[in-house]
Amino acid sequence: MMIDAEAEIRAFLIDDAALFAVVGGRMYAGAVAPAVGYTPADGPALCFKVRGGTIQAEQRVILDASVQFKCYGNTEMEANRCYRALYDALDQGRGATMRWALAESPGQLLQDTERDKEWWFMLVYYRCYLDNS
Repeated sequence: MMIDAEAEIRAFLIDDAALFAVVGGRMYAGAVAPAVGYTPADGPALCFKVRGGTIQAEQRVILDASVQFKCYGNTEMEANRCYRALYDALDQGRGATMRWALAESPGQLLQDTERDKEWWFMLVYYRCYLDNS
């Protein structure tokens, strides 16, 4: 049976006290943008979704997921603070289901102009190796 990778990643991240201190409950799994009603003035937010990957090993026990993260903030510096907290929590992170996580590249500072909001966010991708057994 396939695990819910996004729920497992969220459970891993929510347990990190330093990251939780930055984003609180504003951690949106399976999302490319924060929930309706969110504004960066509410505080930094983290959105992520699996964008692909493979299932490794003959027994199909390791899910190798490529995950897109967007770290939102009211300013460039707030978006970067959210990104650094995510990096500290996730890069080389390990837990019960999270076997290993690695940043694919450094984050990129962008503005979300899709909805005329011009919100700052850091875009970054991670490889998350999850126990699928």
